[in-house]
Amino acid sequence: NNKGRPAKRCKLCGTKLVRFEPKLMRCPTCGGKAVLKKREQFSGRLEWHDTVKQVYACEHYPECDTYVFCHHRAENKANIPMGLMANATLRRMRQEAHDLIDAYIEDLKDYDATHPGEIVEKNYKRKAYRNLALKMKLPLDYVHFSFFDEEQMKQAMALVQELRDGIKKEQ
Repeated sequence: NNKGRPAKRCKLCGTKLVRFEPKLMRCPTCGGKAVLKKREQFSGRLEWHDTVKQVYACEHYPECDTYVFCHHRAENKANIPMGLMANATLRRMRQEAHDLIDAYIEDLKDYDATHPGEIVEKNYKRKAYRNLALKMKLPLDYVHFSFFDEEQMKQAMALVQELRDGIKKEQ
């Protein structure tokens, strides 16, 4: 029971950690079981974090190139995935989406700098994700690229581009 206590968060990214059942996790590409591997046992590129210590990979890895990094929580060694398992295509889409929303965040900062007197929200990242959540008609807590499949990623990327285009028209 966590009532009254703050939510536990990942030390790397600050994401609120939730309970999950690893034995139920399956590869979305081939249906294989998710297998927890230590960094040293994993032959894949750990392109995101140098501090990633564990990875859930498809039992058919490397033939099936589907995996997800784990949050780092040294105090109880909880092997909580950072999102849903993804193949190379989806991982690439997620990186492109992060690059796109980072550009949108910069657009928001530029817009506020050139429109003095308007209400300025300083948490631009939150504002960007909130705007995307509104466009996707999802609660803000559900707008996390690492939980999106390819269709949701395509939708999110198109909507972020639409938001960027809208801000550029106003400048």
